[in-house]
Amino acid sequence: MLVWAVSPALAAPPKPLTPEQDSELRTLCEQLSDASRARQTKRDAASLLLIRSYPQAKEALVGFLSDPANRPAQIAIAEVLAANGQGHAEFIEPLAAMLRCDEPAVRAPAARALAACKLPAAAAQLVDAAADRRADTPVRIAAIEALQFVLDKEAVNTLIHLLDDRSPPVREAAFDSLERLANRRDFGRDRAKWKRWWALNADRPRDQWLSELADSLARTRHDLEAANARLRERLVRATEDLYLATPASQRDTILATLLEDPLGDVRATGVRLIERKIAAAESVNLDLQGRVRTLLDDPDPRVRRACASVLGRLSGPEALEVLLARVEAESDLAVREELLTALGQHGDAKALPAIVGELERRNGSAATAAAARALARIAERLPLSGDDRAGMQALLLQRHTETLNGEAPAAVREALLAAMGVIGSPDFAPVLIEALQDASAVVRLAAVNGLLKMGDPARVDAIASLAADSDRGVRQAVIVALRTLDGRQHLDAFLRRTDPTEEPDPGVRQQAWTAVMAVLETSEPDTIGRVAASLARRSDPGEQLIRVRLLHVAALRRAESPQLPRVLCRLGEDLLAANRPAEAAVHLRDAYSVYATAADPNAPHVWGQWIDALLAAENPAAVKAIADQADPNAFASAVDRLCARIDSLLDAGRVSPAFQIGTAAPKLLGERLTPEQRQRLEQCAAAARARQQQVDRERVAALIPRLMAMEDSTRTAALQELQALGDRALPPLLGELRKFVAADPPNPEAEKALLNILKQIAPRLDGYDTAAPRAQRLERIDGWLNG
Repeated sequence: MLVWAVSPALAAPPKPLTPEQDSELRTLCEQLSDASRARQTKRDAASLLLIRSYPQAKEALVGFLSDPANRPAQIAIAEVLAANGQGHAEFIEPLAAMLRCDEPAVRAPAARALAACKLPAAAAQLVDAAADRRADTPVRIAAIEALQFVLDKEAVNTLIHLLDDRSPPVREAAFDSLERLANRRDFGRDRAKWKRWWALNADRPRDQWLSELADSLARTRHDLEAANARLRERLVRATEDLYLATPASQRDTILATLLEDPLGDVRATGVRLIERKIAAAESVNLDLQGRVRTLLDDPDPRVRRACASVLGRLSGPEALEVLLARVEAESDLAVREELLTALGQHGDAKALPAIVGELERRNGSAATAAAARALARIAERLPLSGDDRAGMQALLLQRHTETLNGEAPAAVREALLAAMGVIGSPDFAPVLIEALQDASAVVRLAAVNGLLKMGDPARVDAIASLAADSDRGVRQAVIVALRTLDGRQHLDAFLRRTDPTEEPDPGVRQQAWTAVMAVLETSEPDTIGRVAASLARRSDPGEQLIRVRLLHVAALRRAESPQLPRVLCRLGEDLLAANRPAEAAVHLRDAYSVYATAADPNAPHVWGQWIDALLAAENPAAVKAIADQADPNAFASAVDRLCARIDSLLDAGRVSPAFQIGTAAPKLLGERLTPEQRQRLEQCAAAARARQQQVDRERVAALIPRLMAMEDSTRTAALQELQALGDRALPPLLGELRKFVAADPPNPEAEKALLNILKQIAPRLDGYDTAAPRAQRLERIDGWLNG
């Protein structure tokens, strides 16, 4: 079903679509919805929808732009809007939401689409996002980069003000956008020159101060940059395809060539392909490793970042040495982040000074988070000295305090808390406990995991307060922490999280069940029984109640408890309710045995339940159990249930078990039957036998063509089925033989084939002469049938 959001501008009921328009609309929307469709296909679909005159097309585009579950469609539509360059007010709100979302791949297309909109409201969204210090830095940068295409005084004024922003990445992005918007390269990073230029131009009429920046030039530049980006994408894909198409023995030569290419995109691709080799557990030769170390000084930050990622995976002092040298000189924050991550992967104490140096920078950036994570990885692998621990403790506490007073992203607080948990100083406990109440779920999660790593059971109550947290990841972490630190004390909390009425997420419920079962495996019978009783009160306890009952039974057996038969009965009843009669019969039999031995008054009732379970399981052993019953009333009641079960099996088409039970019953019950019981039982048995014979005849008739097939495998399989039928196959086979002999004209080939089969199944059948007259042969067959 296709659903399209309706914006206020399109709220009036649209004119009904023609059949052709409706078909086209559905086809294009399906292309945008289908995750398997290529990126270009989605762009083409969005382009066609954008130029359609019927309003439902715009409604569909608004709906896709508003759907965060379909990021590929959002990106495709935003790219088309950016290339189209027309104003569409209905797209501004969803594009603004995309700009501020958590998905990096969505932000830039949304920002470019807003810039291309050429409407004041769209420009206002970009200005607001760029100037919003509360927004994540990547969101602000995406908006700033898009402002270079907004030829508006407010956009320029915003960029000028951002040159004084306290965030270095924001300032750098503002300089870059101003250079492109004003088409000036002579001012560089000189803030004073840019401000003097704006002071001279801010009050001039727009047609004067922007005369040199005609709209056509901006569009041409935008188109050229977009085309260049597409060409680079195609080049990267072609390079990867070439590599994959090259024989494995020659791939290292290809990689060496890629690493020397003058284009940064190609060099970065080569490094990423080396990383792919490492991920696939393939060896990387020393020459390629040396080339990657050299490229860590590449002028292209994308190449440096890719190299840092590879060197983090390559062990050895050479990799560590170049990483340490580069981290001191690196100015690009994204590359610094990857370098610090790589140092953490090495887990070497030699990296601690560089990591501490990053933490001391107080920039509150992603690099700070990477440094904290690297510190945590090293501390997990290596015991820190007393002095190192004390210094790290003070530094982490100081940085964390600054994040609370400033505007650091949640990822920084998360990483700092994770490092605290690994180092495990008691002074961190209050900080971690306070972070349990943080507005950010990732921070609360880090606090839970940090307290878990500290391993202090005294903090378990603070963790338990988040058992019903709004975030499923936090709830799962709480379950793990409580189970590890003091699972038995929080059994009831685990049990509540298994209840669908309290816990909506199936993954959390499953994790809670795992915790419940882990606690119960070492619990006393009374505790297990209490949990079972709680589960039994639920509307649909399902499999979990049976598992708890089984644990309860095992615990009662070990304790030799007199409660065992009662719980066995409840387990049997639960298994019957779950349509598992065969398992129920085993436990009900054990319960009956205990009750019968103790002459307990519950024994007759439990015996009846056992018989019902055997009959429900279609087990002929039910007849033997009835035959062994000494009590005439119980015997009579069981015979009635036996007959009723045969009738119900026949009604359900379960002929084989009805036949087995019906055949065994008269033989085993014998003289104990009253005339009325015998008559009814024989009627049931006769009905089962007749139905079985009918089934056998139909089966044998279907097998005969296969018995005469050309393929040996077909004949062998059919013969095996007949042999499995045993003597039951003889009457229908003889009946088929009689048909062949009595046919006019007769079928001597089929007659010989069936005789060969009969000799294999029943060698005792002899005295048949294929050359004898037809009447004599028919007489012999009739004799076999009546014998």
